[in-house]
Amino acid sequence: MSEFVKSSFWNLFGNVFARTLSFITIPFVANYYAKSDIAVYRSLQSLLLLIFAIIPMGINLLYLSEGKKTRNKYWNLLILSTSLFGFLFLGVLFFVRNKYFSGVPWGLPIFVLISILEIYKVILITGLMADVKFKQITIAMISRQTILNTLLISFAFINGVLPILIGALLIAEFTEILILNKFTQKSNKTLNRPILENTCFDKKAKKYMLLTGGESLLVNLALQLPNIIVLLIMGKEIAVEFQMPLVLAAVPAVMIMKSVASVMLPYLSNNRDNDKIHNVINHIHYIFIIMGLPIYFAISFFAHEISDIMFNPNWEYAYIGLRYFPIFMTVNILQSPLSGLALLKNRPEIGFIYALSLLVFRLLSLKLGYQYYGFIGAILSFTISDSIIRTIRLLADLKLVNYNFHLFIKNVAKPTILALAAMISCSALYYFDFNKYLGFFISWVIFGAIFIIWDKRRLASQLQQLKVSFKR
Repeated sequence: MSEFVKSSFWNLFGNVFARTLSFITIPFVANYYAKSDIAVYRSLQSLLLLIFAIIPMGINLLYLSEGKKTRNKYWNLLILSTSLFGFLFLGVLFFVRNKYFSGVPWGLPIFVLISILEIYKVILITGLMADVKFKQITIAMISRQTILNTLLISFAFINGVLPILIGALLIAEFTEILILNKFTQKSNKTLNRPILENTCFDKKAKKYMLLTGGESLLVNLALQLPNIIVLLIMGKEIAVEFQMPLVLAAVPAVMIMKSVASVMLPYLSNNRDNDKIHNVINHIHYIFIIMGLPIYFAISFFAHEISDIMFNPNWEYAYIGLRYFPIFMTVNILQSPLSGLALLKNRPEIGFIYALSLLVFRLLSLKLGYQYYGFIGAILSFTISDSIIRTIRLLADLKLVNYNFHLFIKNVAKPTILALAAMISCSALYYFDFNKYLGFFISWVIFGAIFIIWDKRRLASQLQQLKVSFKR
């Protein structure tokens, strides 16, 4: 467990640092760059994440889910598949760039460059993840975000134009890859192996490429495509008021959930016993509820105030997203870390069905919600459909490892009950015209103290487990 805890800590530290920088940068971007330029920049950011996520076509997850003794037979296949699908994706971009990315300066050369960068980045990160070298991955990611946000803030006061946004994004990406490459050369993984020798494309690899690769494609389309499609549905001026609150609401989820999720698959791949898996689920969901519920209630409760601080005064719709997006983000921090369980149990079809459902319902809810009820309709339908699909997937993942739902409820009951009590208290005090900030502070302090007293034995056990992990 110590290796899991240490790697999760490094991921958490890196994500907190990086997302804090992003959080600080948002007001500068929102106030000093044109809304239409921000919308194009966000769509290009989503494209980078999309390319990185889908071009391995599931072979990276196959590699990570294999045991230590057998995974190396898929290394050459990882390099080949990532390169092949990276350039196939570039071909797709060639035909759709004028419709979805018409505002990107320099055109095709930019797409060629980012495709090459993402191909190399996938290979580097997969190799380091297999060796559980999350400290090195975190250092590279922190460097990337530091450079990106420093450039965005610096040029906001000098010349806040779209080419600056895109240039900063590419410089940061290139820096991260250089650092990853440096760490890779020091590890056992190397990119100098004969690519065509001993490339294993067996029945299992074909299954993963079809189902897990398909899942990766669909789920990442579901995550990133709304940031691109919203430009067509709402237009550049309104789309950014959907995009930026979504980015802002995702910050805590990324810090809390992604820090652990990326460690779980390689860790559990080497610890496949159901009892150990149950122990990890008990540990992470208890912590996630304690951290997630107060943060996301605060974002929703202070949606107007956060919008006033973070965005330009003419962003009149942004607060709506901040009010409702926290609902499905709360479900997200419980569901997403468990997604790798389907791969460990050799059930990639579960992920494929989930990804297809998430993509279809996200896009339909966005389109139909905006068509019939405008901006708020798009926000509400998007939130409701996402929450339902993620809840169903959570139940399916728990069933895969014979984790009783009653046990799941029991595991998080105490922090959930007291968090809900604090939420009701905040809302009631605000309804009776009590000071909003003071009411929030009093409610969470009181019910937080009750929780510490009520569950002090388990909290002490969790703390002791962390201390033991870091002493090893």
